[in-house]
Amino acid sequence: MVNDEIQKRQKNTVKAIFKYPLASDASSLSYLAAKTPLQVKELPIINVRDLVAEGKEAIILHDGEQYRLRITAKDKLILTK
Repeated sequence: MVNDEIQKRQKNTVKAIFKYPLASDASSLSYLAAKTPLQVKELPIINVRDLVAEGKEAIILHDGEQYRLRITAKDKLILTK
């Protein structure tokens, strides 16, 4: 399931950057990559449940500042400073 999500995100990223239909074979991807100076890199996928463990909130540090990540009752994410 995680691999399917990664492949879906990669395909969407490549489509958005190159604005060409994505071919399934590697040679077509190499051709597209050679035609653009932009680099496509894989983004890390982090399950929010890993951040909050058994709870509903986590503190995230960024540049020395603390941010609170909270899962709402309707299963939405809120990030506040």
